[in-house]
Amino acid sequence: MRNMMIWAALISLTACGEKETPVEPDPPRPTKLTVSPKTVERTTFGGGIIISAEVTDQYGETMDSVPVTWLSTDTLVATVDDHGLVFVWMTGTADIVAGASDLADTASISANLVQRDALAAIYDSLDGPNWKESDNWGTRTELNTWFGVTTDRVGNPTKLILLYNDLAGRIPVNELLKLEHLKSLDFGFNFNITGTIPPELGDMKSLRRISLHHNALTGTIPEELSKLDIDSMDVHHNQLSGPIPDWIGGETNLGLLSLWGNDFTGGIPEWIGDLKNLWVLMVMRNPRLSGPLPLSLMDLGDSLWYFYWGENTALCSPADEKFQEWINNIPTNPGGPGCDS
Repeated sequence: MRNMMIWAALISLTACGEKETPVEPDPPRPTKLTVSPKTVERTTFGGGIIISAEVTDQYGETMDSVPVTWLSTDTLVATVDDHGLVFVWMTGTADIVAGASDLADTASISANLVQRDALAAIYDSLDGPNWKESDNWGTRTELNTWFGVTTDRVGNPTKLILLYNDLAGRIPVNELLKLEHLKSLDFGFNFNITGTIPPELGDMKSLRRISLHHNALTGTIPEELSKLDIDSMDVHHNQLSGPIPDWIGGETNLGLLSLWGNDFTGGIPEWIGDLKNLWVLMVMRNPRLSGPLPLSLMDLGDSLWYFYWGENTALCSPADEKFQEWINNIPTNPGGPGCDS
């Protein structure tokens, strides 16, 4: 009995003994690095891509205090700053690598800078090294800093104005077609742009203003341009020929039509009166233009402010009394002889 009591006491003492000391958890340590997004496709030049990096510990908690380093595997294509902001410079691919402690993760950049490449090709096609002005062309700068280039807010070229700049060669239409947002094209006063006006320009759906004056272009104004909604067409002082194209009569938003200094034939078409927004019409110095001016010109009312038609043409002004009253009220009208002279 006494032994049983001793044994019970021992069990009781053991049960009431001190508790075990709890085990301390391991301190947090970086165990995973994740970048986002993992892949980026880019078609525009410059900055605007942000790659984020998250470091987590063994418990899945974010560790914001762990520094992250960044590098690009091809700095000709893309660079990255200390905050993960990526700048794309040229067509190609590059990996953006984030590192933290002994961890790393990668984002892939695929750049296809169609419009920048097209501008570079235009430079090559039109004798760019001999241009008067070519500031920033081909450099690592935003396209709107390239001489003559205007862009919209997201970097798409909308105007290409390179007049008086010693461009030479044929119009590089395949490259121009890649400038899908281009509204205004001005290659005037270059004197050495040759060949014909490419009919493919009619596929440039955004194009509204065409200025190719003072060059050495031949042939006709192609009918394919009728696919455009043109508000200004200036092709004066070239070597263009043939009748003034009838399709121009459908360009009802046309405000400026300058055809002077070419070799157009025939007369001024009757449809000219359909161009109700026309305020500049210049057809002088076309020695083979002939016949009376059409009475339909009166349909333009007082919208026509500049009408140059008489110099070195065989055009004449009809004796119609109302027509004479109308034409004499045009603010600028250095015209030619009357048809009864």
